[in-house]
Amino acid sequence: MKTKRRGRLFAAIVFLSFVCRAGWSSGYIQTQPEYVLETEIAAQNVSEEDWVKEGKKLFKDRLMTKLKRKVSIQQIEACRIPEMQKLARSLYENEYSLRFRVNTFEPVYSPEALGRLMHIGNGYSTFQHVTGIVLSPGKHVVVVEGLKAGSEMGLKVAELYAPEQGDRDWSLHRETYSLKNGVNIIEKKSDWTGLAYIDYYFDNPEKEKDVKVHFVNGTVNGYFDASKDSNEEWDKLLSEAVYPVFDAVGSNVHLAYPVKDLQKYASGKGKELLSVYETLVNRQYEIIGWVKYKHVPKNKIFARVNYGYYMFRDGDGVAFMFDTMNRVANPDRLINKDEDACWGFSHEVGHVHQLQPYLSWGGLGETSNNICTRYCTQTYNYPNRLLKAFDAAEKNFLEDGMAGKVSPARRAGGMTDSIIQPANGTSGDYALSYLEVDVFERLVPFWKLQCYFTKQGYTDFYPDLYEKMRNSERDNPELARTDRHQNVVPFQLNFIKGASLVAKKNLYPYFEAYGFFRLLTLEYDDYGPYRYEMTAEMRDRFKSEMEALVKKGKIEELTPSELESLLRARE
Repeated sequence: MKTKRRGRLFAAIVFLSFVCRAGWSSGYIQTQPEYVLETEIAAQNVSEEDWVKEGKKLFKDRLMTKLKRKVSIQQIEACRIPEMQKLARSLYENEYSLRFRVNTFEPVYSPEALGRLMHIGNGYSTFQHVTGIVLSPGKHVVVVEGLKAGSEMGLKVAELYAPEQGDRDWSLHRETYSLKNGVNIIEKKSDWTGLAYIDYYFDNPEKEKDVKVHFVNGTVNGYFDASKDSNEEWDKLLSEAVYPVFDAVGSNVHLAYPVKDLQKYASGKGKELLSVYETLVNRQYEIIGWVKYKHVPKNKIFARVNYGYYMFRDGDGVAFMFDTMNRVANPDRLINKDEDACWGFSHEVGHVHQLQPYLSWGGLGETSNNICTRYCTQTYNYPNRLLKAFDAAEKNFLEDGMAGKVSPARRAGGMTDSIIQPANGTSGDYALSYLEVDVFERLVPFWKLQCYFTKQGYTDFYPDLYEKMRNSERDNPELARTDRHQNVVPFQLNFIKGASLVAKKNLYPYFEAYGFFRLLTLEYDDYGPYRYEMTAEMRDRFKSEMEALVKKGKIEELTPSELESLLRARE
């Protein structure tokens, strides 16, 4: 049942209703709270045109945040729109806080546009324009100023508190409304309450303008901005929040975690919590070359609570289950005691930054993202969880080749004339391929490059290699027309050649040793069907191309000692 409340008493009543009726906990909250919201407008037959007409009598600005100089209390009381009358009276009495209700929003790349530009997926946030406003069912007045003619913007309401979803539904429910310059009256008809976000993303954001938005009604929940707010303000904002989930933004991340968990595990440490996440994302910017080559965008990574599954990434961002908040909302634990949580966030963000398809061809879906992951966990001196994979890869590829052992992919689609032989036998052509081992062992030859070249003083090896891979179509235009599902080999060869040019060393023998040139046809699944087909002609032609680069002086052959050091490289 909806009731009407005014002033500060409203926030207290809503807050207490959460505590008393829902009994906040780290477990499922069985009862969805009833949100109380001032909705006088809902009972009025008031149009947007009425708001504009009446507003001209009282307000100095189109955003309706300043009264005209000589407006009297009598004129305010004569206003026939109760919600406008209340707004004007609050301004007249200097009791109206613009904080959170009025904000400026900057246009940024849409995730799809950024993905096309940087050859990554579309995993960046469409919820980064936080408002700190809670919207319940009913009508709401939103005033917009500065939107460019012909441009689009919207309002998203997200159901971030959704314990009833459970494991049956991991998605983030949302509703979207179009906004225009001037007064917008939106009606939220669904029965749930959520946090509001401005939807303002473009293919060419540099052509757009900043916009200002004023939420006339709706309830202030607040949000924390690590670039402006102190830890004292963090605690104060959390104590005043009226929705069970709270927004916190940093330079490159946006968190939406439960209020109670933030109070319990990050009390007085809002800046430290954001700093951990910011650092992990910045580390990825380093290794993928965005820092060095000045590609860092204004877009943010979104991490939120979910009520269905331990940890995952979807089209909206990274999601952590409600019962992991003691880990992911605790900055001290993330830094010092929980390699798995640190790895998990970094792993999911690594998926966002995978170069498609130039370092994420079929078979590397759960592998190449972990180049970023391990680089991140090194930040906090966590031990290398790849040690067993290093041992296995060196044994399987450098010592016995796993003779006679084949993958299900090879059994399903392998060439009928493939005879499995040891790599150190008479022929290694049909020995174990790098695509036939698990994802960690598959990562080893990629991570060994980082281990070796870092020790050689070439700390920018991967930043330079990522940049080269981003420009693959400039150097090899035919790759843009190549179907990566039909054969991943062209992308694999492009990477090996690019790595060699960046290193100025012929890395063919290194990749050959780790099973990158087996003469096989494999059909397998990696978030979609893929095919690997390497023929003797393809391999020999590529080997000759690499030798030609040596003769031209663009790369050098690895010496026997260099090759051995690279093959056995460790952190």
